[in-house]
Amino acid sequence: MIVRAPGKAFLSGEYAMLHGAPAVIVAVNRHARAQLETGAAPGLSPFLAELLRRRPAPAGQYPVVDSSALHDASGAKLGLGGSAAVTVAAAGALFAAEGQPLDAVTVRAELLRLCVAAHRAAQGGRGSGGDVAASVHGGVVRVALHDGDVEVTPAALPAGFTLKLFRLGRPVSTPEMLRTVEALAAAEGVRHAALMEALVSAAEDFGGDPIGALRAQLRRLTALGVAAGVEIVPRAGWALAAAAEAVGGAAKPSGAGGGDLAVALVPSARVADFLRFAAASPLDLEIDEAGVTLEH
Repeated sequence: MIVRAPGKAFLSGEYAMLHGAPAVIVAVNRHARAQLETGAAPGLSPFLAELLRRRPAPAGQYPVVDSSALHDASGAKLGLGGSAAVTVAAAGALFAAEGQPLDAVTVRAELLRLCVAAHRAAQGGRGSGGDVAASVHGGVVRVALHDGDVEVTPAALPAGFTLKLFRLGRPVSTPEMLRTVEALAAAEGVRHAALMEALVSAAEDFGGDPIGALRAQLRRLTALGVAAGVEIVPRAGWALAAAAEAVGGAAKPSGAGGGDLAVALVPSARVADFLRFAAASPLDLEIDEAGVTLEH
């Protein structure tokens, strides 16, 4: 049996989600694939080790996960939440081996709880769990934290708009980016709190004014990066945003920022114009509606 789990892209609310704002996250059709193999377990990644500490595999078996689809041809990550997809796919393989239906509401709730705990532990307690939620549920989801618990509800893209995803350049380490922002909080607490308050406000506006909210988040992520001394919004991100705004849309980095992934939300009737202005090719990605799934 092979279980697959999709990658993800943050559309709105990264960083702000850790401070109480909702995030909107999209599952994409690049997958981690897992199956159980028999024998002595080899050295496992921290994510699989934390998963198996909480949910042991059947005796004499261990999960093997192929996450190559979440990387480019050179093996560099694309910023699609590979570690979360790996964790969810492996957990799905464990559940499937027990005969549990992966599309059942109660099973997905248990998968989410387990994978968020394992994923956070592997990252030293960091992480919103939003990427895990998108990988479990698929589609477009609204995700919020309540006392550390991850609350997931279905969402949708704004009517009349199309989502495009781009790679901005060099891959970055999400934990390193988070540590840099944490260092700002430790050194300049008042400044950090003000920046986060502005980001939270912009994220909360997404439901009423998605384009305005994304444009505001772009500016406020830039300000956060300047304060922390890290390039959350690289020059390529601003060029993409300018092309999107020229056709009535918006673009911004997705996730921790830097050189990984960017999202653009543009009027469907102006996609061709946007791509011409951007002078960049989007990644060949679509929304994955299924979430974690038994492939065969």
